[in-house]
Amino acid sequence: MNDSNPTPTITTPGGTFSSSASLTLNTVTGEITTSTSSPGTYTVTYTTAGTCTDTSSVEVTIYALDDASFSYPRLSYCVSDTDPIPTLTASQTLIG
Repeated sequence: MNDSNPTPTITTPGGTFSSSASLTLNTVTGEITTSTSSPGTYTVTYTTAGTCTDTSSVEVTIYALDDASFSYPRLSYCVSDTDPIPTLTASQTLIG
């Protein structure tokens, strides 16, 4: 299942968000676009400027979608054939 794009709760407005280039991040709102971000763990930093500059960071992990693909050796079978066994090409990637 694809999660909706997460958005942070900001208690001190007026700052900017930053992270590595593999994370699709809106630098103004902090919204992460999960569908175009690469799987991995990222540090997202929020920096406010002004009289007192402050920085806050949090780790965010983007997981790859599972692949539930499979196939059978042939397209058709007779009732008297041995039960076919599918070839699994499924993968599950866990990061973090």
